[in-house]
Amino acid sequence: MQKTPEEEVVSVLVRRTGLSPERMTPEARLVQDLGLDGDDAVDALLEISDKCSMDISGFEPSLYFRSEPTLLSLFPFLPSQKKRASPKQTLTVGELTHAARQGRLQSH
Repeated sequence: MQKTPEEEVVSVLVRRTGLSPERMTPEARLVQDLGLDGDDAVDALLEISDKCSMDISGFEPSLYFRSEPTLLSLFPFLPSQKKRASPKQTLTVGELTHAARQGRLQSH
């Protein structure tokens, strides 16, 4: 039996975060509440996109997730590192499941 988009999203997030399905509430934020950020978050979105046939071409991950740390991260005063630490937009499980149902995730 094929999973619904909601089940696919929760399944991927549970597996990638190691958290229980009960933590995957619609209000749960990927970065702040689930600890999913950087390349891990992008990989999760790519997997959800594949499983749910969701178009993510209009989604800009850098607006939501930090880039992976580099050696330059040791120098937080550098302009490039200030940008990395700047506040990001939030993406919730509910927004992600809605996008999976609609077949498209776009930045807002």
